[in-house]
Amino acid sequence: MRKNFIIISSHYSSLVNLRKDLIISLEDKYNLMLVSDFKGMDKNEFNSIHKIQINFKKKKYNLLFDLFLILKLSKIIKNKNADIVMSYNYKPTVYASLLSIFFSKIRFYTIITGLGYAFAANSFQRLLLRIISIITYIITLQKVKKIFVQNIDDFNFFLKLPIYNVKNKLINLNSSGINLKKYVNVETDKSTLSFLFASRLVKDKGIIEFIKAAYLIKKKYNSIKFFISGRFDYDSPSFISEKNFHKLNSNTCEYLGNINNIEILSKYCSVFVLPTYREGCPNIALEMGLMSKPIITTFVPGCKNLIKNNYSGYFVVKKDVIDLYNKIEKFILDKKIIKEYGNNSKKHIIKNHSLKKVNDCILNEIL
Repeated sequence: MRKNFIIISSHYSSLVNLRKDLIISLEDKYNLMLVSDFKGMDKNEFNSIHKIQINFKKKKYNLLFDLFLILKLSKIIKNKNADIVMSYNYKPTVYASLLSIFFSKIRFYTIITGLGYAFAANSFQRLLLRIISIITYIITLQKVKKIFVQNIDDFNFFLKLPIYNVKNKLINLNSSGINLKKYVNVETDKSTLSFLFASRLVKDKGIIEFIKAAYLIKKKYNSIKFFISGRFDYDSPSFISEKNFHKLNSNTCEYLGNINNIEILSKYCSVFVLPTYREGCPNIALEMGLMSKPIITTFVPGCKNLIKNNYSGYFVVKKDVIDLYNKIEKFILDKKIIKEYGNNSKKHIIKNHSLKKVNDCILNEIL
């Protein structure tokens, strides 16, 4: 008899982009159900899988809203006679893991995609949120069967927490993974050297440092192009408003809007730049690397395995505009390394970030 398997995710697009093959594999073996927001869902996608729509987002923190979601998930798990529950993203991890305390016969798994805003920088507000997050993880993860993380820093963080049997339940996937057959190289305009920032437009992604470094570069090298793509995320505590973004940018970089097509986006990119403060594992950087783009990124959790320094790109110090300026200038002064580093970038991604390896690791622990 096939067991009932529920996957809970707050972001359907992220779940499908990164775990579609995993979902297909699980569908062959279980009665699979998806619980998510289903925002941007293709109507013809996963027709045979039962779907339950829940919106996990609320702009302001609301305890009653959170309690309502927990009760709703509890009802779903009970009514659907779940045998296995896998949560993905922060809120589903907290809610589902909390419920694991009360559903002792059900196997709970969680994929933690990063530690987020509270751990990306230091401030009183972040410190307070960090303490709350740590206490929440300690309480909720006690009964979870396996905890999957995407980088060694997050692995070491959870390893230190007083969670029951943590050494045996913690699994480092080392990546979010990328489909190695998905992308082909797209030619960039070789007559123009261009640097691309593509991510959510929030301060923690390093957007301010990118614009400031671009401004300094263009004062010296006016022909160099800088492009920005991404959406304004007002749900993030480190959001930057559209008005402030354009005021800061002041036509230093060309804003492309929010382009989701990676092949189109890569045409604007000789070198990919992501001076982020912290990540789980940024998928956009994996995509650009696989398309033979050199990468400049920060030496922070979630990015340490994206490149090999002085081989496929350069690491920069977090929040250091001058260091970022210097690393961008290296490609300007020695353009021939762009192709060399780009080829090395692709080799590095293929060797270290296979989506099949990541999904196989998850499947081996669950089956």
